[in-house]
Amino acid sequence: MSSELQKSYENLGAYDMNKQLKDMFQEQARTERFKVMKSILGCKQHYGGSMSDHVLKLKGYFNKLKLIGFPFTQEFSIDVYLNSLTSAYKHFTMNYYMNGLAKSIMDLHGMLKTDEESIVPPRNSS
Repeated sequence: MSSELQKSYENLGAYDMNKQLKDMFQEQARTERFKVMKSILGCKQHYGGSMSDHVLKLKGYFNKLKLIGFPFTQEFSIDVYLNSLTSAYKHFTMNYYMNGLAKSIMDLHGMLKTDEESIVPPRNSS
């Protein structure tokens, strides 16, 4: 904490200091949350791209949300992961939901890596 900021709060109790600091930085956290959510919702896998790279990229975004104190459920993150996949994974996604699976991100990643090996990228029509 800078010395000026520290001096401005030296006569406050812990509760009041915490409340004022939270109010001061709440807008900044909201802006950061918006940027991260925009990145998450815009994150789409590319044909031929590495599944691991894609999953790790999304995982990084979700870690940023946790750091700024934005709660989300694992179910929500799984929905985002599955929605971000190319259409080559539509059967995987359909099977995942039809079978009522509830996996961790790490389990889902493993399943996707296994399925990735069976997916043939689209051919150029030349």
